Amino acid sequence: MRRRILILTISCLVVVLLYLSHLIFVQYSRQQSVNAQPATQSTVKIFMTFYKPYRLPKRGVVLQPIQVGRAIENEPFMGGQLSDKDREWFHQNMIGDDTGDNISAKNRSFDVLTAYYWVWKHYEEIGNPKYIGFFAHKKGLNFDFKPYVQYNAYAPDYGIVEKDLLEILEKHKVITMAWTPYIYKDGKKFLTSAYENYLDYHNIDDLKEMIQVIEEKYPAMNKAMNEVLYEVQPQPIWNYFVMEKELAFDYFEKLFDVMFELEKRIGEEVNQRDYPQRRVFGYLAERFFAIWLTWQQEQGKVQPYLTNEIYY
Repeated sequence: MRRRILILTISCLVVVLLYLSHLIFVQYSRQQSVNAQPATQSTVKIFMTFYKPYRLPKRGVVLQPIQVGRAIENEPFMGGQLSDKDREWFHQNMIGDDTGDNISAKNRSFDVLTAYYWVWKHYEEIGNPKYIGFFAHKKGLNFDFKPYVQYNAYAPDYGIVEKDLLEILEKHKVITMAWTPYIYKDGKKFLTSAYENYLDYHNIDDLKEMIQVIEEKYPAMNKAMNEVLYEVQPQPIWNYFVMEKELAFDYFEKLFDVMFELEKRIGEEVNQRDYPQRRVFGYLAERFFAIWLTWQQEQGKVQPYLTNEIYY
């Protein structure tokens, strides 16, 4: 008799535990799935670009994950290939760059620019924020503005506080970072120009072609371009930033004007390359951002606030 009661008690406990586990899973799934819809209640919106599964930030009002290259998610990419489980995770947890007016299918060569384009063309859908920015899925800008700070994995938006950003953005309009290009020779690191850095790590003919396109389309940028490419000094050569909407729209307009022209000239050959050199338009965009931002500074339109990067 006692044995029957013990077995019955254990069985009831197992049922209760299974039910509680189910409730916890459902609640977690609901919490995670809200990331699949763009949040709208924010003055600052920063999109985190994902091309493979990674830890998600706890839901807040600033960070918004977005899958890049969703239109070609079945095709191989630099990190391998997504499984069915990976694709399900993406669709449950974030928006993609493949709806409406989009260039998602160009992601293997345009890299994070497919997210730029989608946000630019769907700005009302994302809530029309005053400031817009982009991070990678595992690194971005340090908004504590202190060296060697650690992010808070348990706080909403990794601890990013919108009002702290607004204090900087309302004065500087742009937050980004700068670094001095370098090369390695004989096992030693040497600071160098952005041009020499590109020559060492990428196909220099691509950069030469971009220089020519800029000279043709935006000759007013020549002074800024020479400063960025040929002087040995810290440069904002980066695809991570937060900036005022009007500035962002000017940047996107000129960026894609240049990149689409470059695609006409080198795109066919680029598509035959192996990774990572196939991501050429992403690499060139980093240099173009530095040129465009320096040009904005020359005109007195902006004085960017420079910080350092942080890994999530």
